[in-house]
Amino acid sequence: RALADLESLGKEVLIVTQNIDSLHQAAGSTTVIELHGGVASGGCVDCGLEITQTELQDMLKYVVPRACKTCSSRRVKPGVVLFGEDLPTGAFEKVREFVTSSQCLLMVGSSLKVAPANTIPSMAKKAGVPVIFVNKEKTKLDHVADVVLTGCAAQLLPQLVEGVRSLTPAPASL
Repeated sequence: RALADLESLGKEVLIVTQNIDSLHQAAGSTTVIELHGGVASGGCVDCGLEITQTELQDMLKYVVPRACKTCSSRRVKPGVVLFGEDLPTGAFEKVREFVTSSQCLLMVGSSLKVAPANTIPSMAKKAGVPVIFVNKEKTKLDHVADVVLTGCAAQLLPQLVEGVRSLTPAPASL
């Protein structure tokens, strides 16, 4: 919820997540790139038709999945990146564009062990963007960050948002 609160302060926020659960959207965040896709949708493996989670569940409740409406294929899958698959087209390019033009990069809850997400902090630093990590434990990339906050994100993020709120001018009244 704290990240959605940053948006409500008028801050331009892009959430880049490796999670597939759509919880950021459920919390109210509006600009989210799910690097590994999400379970809220799915699609036809053969023609690329995108379908909702409800449609996917309906198709898969039969021993032989129901056919795709577009190409009649029976090969459907959740909208997540499976082992060996590429990231969604354009996802990382959008991340690169946003990160290199941001005022700040806040990375939360990442071990920073998995590529390409672990390249994001260095990308930001090369562009002169300050980097903040919020993690339960230290990472091997902590030296890249300008600020490292170690602890529970559920406790640290609301405090961070309050700090930003205190520095954000109130909107002018008429």
